[in-house]
Formats: sequence, structure tokens, C-alpha cells
Amino acid sequence: MNRFSDAALAHAGLLMAMVIWASSLIALKLAFRVYDPVVVIFGRMIVGSACFLPLLLRFKPRKQYRP
Repeated sequence: MNRFSDAALAHAGLLMAMVIWASSLIALKLAFRVYDPVVVIFGRMIVGSACFLPLLLRFKPRKQYRP
């Protein structure tokens, strides 16, 4: 049996998503003080692409050859 109920797990996940979302906005605000906005957004896109690359490689459609 699970130690946590499904509702508690859902609430914890939602709280964690909110904290991550808010921290990214604070980090962007601080980064814009130091770097040009174009550089910050480009870096953000690079990090996002790097995070999705393993998923792309894992779920890449396989070619099916028919005789």
C-alpha cells in the first residue's frame, strides 16, 4: 500500500511545479540585470532543448520496413 494518498501526491507535485515556475521568473529577472535579454532567452532555449533531447531519442518513431 502507498504511504501517501493520491491526493497528497498530486498536491505535492503541484506545489513543486509552482516553486519551480516562480524560481525561474526570479532567475530571469536577475539574469536580465547582467546579460542582454536575447542572450538570456537563447540560453533558456538551449537548456530546454537539452532537457528534451533524451525524450526525443527515447520516443523517436522507429521505421518499419515492409517486404
